[in-house]
Formats: sequence, C-alpha cells, structure tokens
Amino acid sequence: MKSLIIILSFISVTIVHGQDVHFSQLSKTPLLQSPAMAGAFSSDLRVSAHYKNQWANIGNPYTTYAFAIDGKIKGDNWKNKYIGVGGSLLTDKAGSLHFKRFQGDLHTAYHQKVNTNHYLSFGLKIGVVQHSISLLEAQWDNQYDGAGYNGSLSSGENISFQPFMSFDAGAGILWTYQMGNGTVSSYDSKFMQIGLAVHHLNKPNLSFVGPQQSRYYQRYVLHGRGSFGINNSSWAVEPSFLFQRKSKEQELVIGTMFKYLITEKSHYTEYVAKFDVSFGGYYRFLSDAIVPTIYFNYATCGLGIGYDINISPLSAATNYRGGLEISLKFVSPHPYHKTSHSFPSF
Repeated sequence: MKSLIIILSFISVTIVHGQDVHFSQLSKTPLLQSPAMAGAFSSDLRVSAHYKNQWANIGNPYTTYAFAIDGKIKGDNWKNKYIGVGGSLLTDKAGSLHFKRFQGDLHTAYHQKVNTNHYLSFGLKIGVVQHSISLLEAQWDNQYDGAGYNGSLSSGENISFQPFMSFDAGAGILWTYQMGNGTVSSYDSKFMQIGLAVHHLNKPNLSFVGPQQSRYYQRYVLHGRGSFGINNSSWAVEPSFLFQRKSKEQELVIGTMFKYLITEKSHYTEYVAKFDVSFGGYYRFLSDAIVPTIYFNYATCGLGIGYDINISPLSAATNYRGGLEISLKFVSPHPYHKTSHSFPSF
C-alpha cells in the first residue's frame, strides 16, 4: 500500500501543477489555444491531427493524441461576418498506471470584419474531461518476497479508482490583421493575430476521491503569431508566441519559422499547386526546451515535424532527449482558391 500511495502522490502533484497538455508547434493547434480560433482560416473546412511522445527514454512516456475539425457557417447576406464551428478530441496517457485523460470539446466563434484589414472574433467552448487509472500493473509492498517483486503473490489490497467525468468550459477573443500582396508576384503580404483565452472557467473536478479535493485551475492564454512576406522574394518570416498561466505556474514559448515558396500556385488555370516549406524553431522558458521544427505545405495538405530538446535540469536523466511531435493538416477547398476567405491558412 505504501508504494501505491507514493505513486499516487506523485501523480496528483504532477496533475495539479501540469494540468493541461501542450504542443510545441504553436500555430498548428489553434483550437487548443482558444475557441475564438474556430473557423479563423482561409478555407471552408480544416481537419488536423497531432501526436506527441515525450520522455520515452526515462520510463513510461507521456503520449498525446489530438484531433480537430472546424469550418464556417456563412449566411447569404453575411458579407462582413460569419460563424465558425468545430470540435476537438484529446487523449493523454502517462506512467505505468496508465493515467489517462480524455477531453472532448465543441467550439463556436463569431467573426466580424471591422474594416478592410481587421477582424474581431469571439469564441466559446463546452465539453467534458474524463480521467482514469489502471491498477493492472501496480506493484504493492506485499508482493516483494525479499529478493524482488513477485507478481504471483497476492497484493492483499482491495482498492479501485473509478473513472470520473466533469463538465468544462472556456472562452476567447481574437484580433486579426490581414493585408494581401501588393501585386500578384510581389509576395509581400502581412498578417498579425493576437488572442486571449480562458480555459476551465468552471474549475472542473480533478480528483478521484471527491470534487472538493482538487479542481482544475483556470488557465489564461495569451497567444500571437504573424507572417511577413519579404518584398519581391520567395521568403516570409513567421514569428509566434504563447504565454499561459494557471495559479502560480506559467509558461512562455516563443519562436520563428522561415517560409520558402518553392512553387507558386497558377493564378488562372490553378493546375499548379502551391508548395512551400518552413523551418525554424521555438524556445520554451525558462531553460526548458529548444524545439527545431520543419513544416511542409502542399496545396490542401500540411505535415509538421518537431522535436523537443530538453535543456532543463531533467536533461541529466533524459540526455537532452525530449519528445517527438508530428502534426497533419487538411483543408478544403484549396486555401488559396479565389473564393477563400481573407484569413490565412494555418
């Protein structure tokens, strides 16, 4: 029993101070940042999938999967506004006791064009979050026979942790500035975006023994990104940042991607698809991780690959190996189709 208490105590501390999973490719998980991002892209439909495996070399890794889909609802007379709707699923598993978190959310956002170049967006999300623990691989002190662990011995324990589910809610606001190319070939478009979101507005339950024991902290997220085409070249610079705070814990991630246009979409026949590649990286403060990243975007599809190089004090155990992260994206119709919305494609 003592061994399990120690393990569960560690799990509870880990959860309370690290309540929410995060991905390092900041612009590729918009719905995880803010519900105001639902529908904030150039096409009509966006589907994305994400995978992250962290600290695999120091035991049972943290493994995270995420899936999201969002699109637009446009009224016949809605010239300067539209509604974004979407849904997201996330599952995370860690440790030998397979501590699991599953979260499903529905997102909706209202996007209003203020003038030629500016948009304001407001979003809400509601969903559920479920937690569970498996004791199949738990090791008890009664199962040590003097020489080591013996799984054939009875644990002598009668304890179970039932999965529990809680309601969750969040909100966000977003400002977007977009200026298109001055000419067809100048490739000098400008884009900026800044948003603020609050997650876990209702502070859902985070305890297997009762809702009053532990609850999620409200998480505040300030995020921004930009894309600045270099005049008369095939290059664009795309900086981004993410700052989030919950209770006394906080995180800051900054980075820049450099995009190179390999093939420009044909403007009349549309037989030639746009193809670009971005490379760069992110830095997570303070001295936590460096994340080199590369991203390929071809027509309607995108593939991103990043790797967290651990530079925290934990690097002595990880040998600087952090986690592999992969993102996939599909949009429809073509993100640069002439009928697409003015938001850029993520």
